[in-house]
Amino acid sequence: MRKPIFAMLLMMLTSAPAGAGAIVDDESANDSIETAGIQIPREAGPSAYAGDFMLVPGDVDFVGLGSLAAGDVITAATTPLEGSGFFTPDTILGVFDAAGFRVAYNDDAGGLSPGSALAFEVVSDGDYFVAVSGYGDPTFEGIHSKSGRYALTISLIPVSAPNAPPDCSAAAATPEELWPPDRRMADISIVGVTDPDGDPVALTITSISQDEPLTNSRTANSCADGAGVGTGMASVRAASDGAGDGRVYSIGFTAIDDRGGACSGTATVCVPHDQGGNDACVDQGPLFDSTDCDS
Repeated sequence: MRKPIFAMLLMMLTSAPAGAGAIVDDESANDSIETAGIQIPREAGPSAYAGDFMLVPGDVDFVGLGSLAAGDVITAATTPLEGSGFFTPDTILGVFDAAGFRVAYNDDAGGLSPGSALAFEVVSDGDYFVAVSGYGDPTFEGIHSKSGRYALTISLIPVSAPNAPPDCSAAAATPEELWPPDRRMADISIVGVTDPDGDPVALTITSISQDEPLTNSRTANSCADGAGVGTGMASVRAASDGAGDGRVYSIGFTAIDDRGGACSGTATVCVPHDQGGNDACVDQGPLFDSTDCDS
């Protein structure tokens, strides 16, 4: 599924020099899944260094990876640190699930050296472990006679989290009320749209409607009571019917994040009848298209 990625990671891991680190010897409690003492966090970088280990006859070294998710990628490599040309010890490398089943295996990094390297994509959620043993012990029970220091490098590449769309549930118009009704056009912004992933969000006005007929006294240059459809900002006229119960504009919009997630909503703007007892608008619904001069 990810062969190009795997090949690149294997090249990086098998060519990376070993770093300095404390030697973990056979006396440490790491000979089985149950006693794996070292833990590599799921957020480990692309070349996390686990440390220098000492392999002795009968030894198996287990390293815990904790709880992984389907789609996470495990990469691991051993680099021999003993002998002429660093060819000792001859290791094998495996990945085990929590039930003790071996789910990945490598010997000699594809035939390139006594070191080992592998890349494995997790197919089901659960706890996983990397194990190192000596050549001749494919069951990882310690049945080998290899010895020497080796460096172990492990990395965990988390699967990309699914994109969460923007949230339009708290959207509102600002300003929410226009006064005085001087029939001038006022810019209206939509605020309160959030994105759970923190992605940038682009907002587009899709419609502007009102619950009263369009303003009667208008000129050829200002016949519509709403504008801005297709842009990120609406404009509506500060006007209302003198015999009505206040004008309500309904501004429809769509918000899209940079990964294609989207939500839609409607925000309202009130133009009250007056500032006395009738200062609250009664919404009769989006009856008229505010951008249609002929409505």
